[in-house]
Amino acid sequence: MTRIEHFKKQLARIFDNDLRTKQWENYPDYVIIGFIILSTLSVFISTFNVGPLCEKVLSVIDIVTVIGFTSRDACAP
Repeated sequence: MTRIEHFKKQLARIFDNDLRTKQWENYPDYVIIGFIILSTLSVFISTFNVGPLCEKVLSVIDIVTVIGFTSRDACAP
């Protein structure tokens, strides 16, 4: 098996839609889901009138999630 075939099999296993497989044991899934939940909560909380400390925390969360979603190796094992 070539490296490309092996890589394709790993990607297919990670992004498998079947919830009965062991896909939820993959760390990239946990990281992506965590970033989605964290980003959603951050956007929801930022719609309220919050204090300056909370705004700083939300800003850090936004930066971390953007870096996580755009980083090339954010979910690499």
